[in-house]
This record gives sequence, structure tokens and C-alpha cells, in this order.
Amino acid sequence: MDVYTAFFAGAGIACTCQLLLSRGILKKSSIWKVAIEAAQTGHNVKMVLIVRPDLQMGKGKVASQCAHAALSCYKRCQTRAPDILNLWECIGQPKIIVKGDKDGEECLLELKRKAEELNLVSCLIRDAGRTQLEPGCATVLGIGPGPSPLVDKVTKHLKLL
Repeated sequence: MDVYTAFFAGAGIACTCQLLLSRGILKKSSIWKVAIEAAQTGHNVKMVLIVRPDLQMGKGKVASQCAHAALSCYKRCQTRAPDILNLWECIGQPKIIVKGDKDGEECLLELKRKAEELNLVSCLIRDAGRTQLEPGCATVLGIGPGPSPLVDKVTKHLKLL
């Protein structure tokens, strides 16, 4: 996302929230204050889900594994970073799905280490082995929700799935 797109997206969110607040549709709460301030200042958060490309999972399997990763990251974020989680929920819970840049589990482990170095929430999903894959096979790495600039330090180079 370029600077102009981010600016106008943030301004749009801020204006919409301000309008809803002024008409009494939204109550002034700390969550909405945080969302409005974040939108006005361009502080966005997101979650990125990294899928292993070498496993050649079916579409349904990928969707299921990504859902596991998103839910696991959400649960971890509830205790580790509740303010980030509230902001993420207020701005529409952005999630981006990308594919790993290398084959094998090592790619996901390397990205997980980088995320942990930046103190980002992360969760590596391992399959139960009931359908397409061997038990314990790493399938998806979830990172975030976290501040977009930090998440980008780990995932920006990856291509969309």
C-alpha cells in the first residue's frame, strides 16, 4: 500500500467514525477513541498468514489451516496485546494471506523467529494428519495482529497467495 492509499484509507475510517459518533450511533468508548486516533495518525494493524507453498494443499485445507492460525493468534493477542487486538477489531480485522518464499518448514520457522524478535504475536499451525497431510506437519504461520510497519519487516517480501 502506498502512502497516499494509506492516508486516504485512514482519513476515511476517521471521518466515518467521527460522523457516527456525532450522530449518536456510536458511543464514545476507549476502543473507538483508539480507532479514531489510529486512523487519523495512520497507525494501522494487521494479521498476515503465511502458507507453505510446497505442500500443495487443497483450497479447503488452506482455508481451514488459515482459520486455525487466525484464531490462535487472536487468542494469544487477547492476553499479550489487548489494545492492539481492540484496534485491529475496530478497523475491520485486516488479514493478508501470502505464500512462503521457500519450500519446507524451515521457511515458517525462520519467519517465526523474526516475528518473535520484534515481539509480535505469532502462531505456527501443525496439522493433525487426519486428511491430506502427515501428523505434525507445519502448514501455516500466523503473525499479528500487530503494527503494520513491524509485521511488514517480517512479511513484506512475500507474495500474495
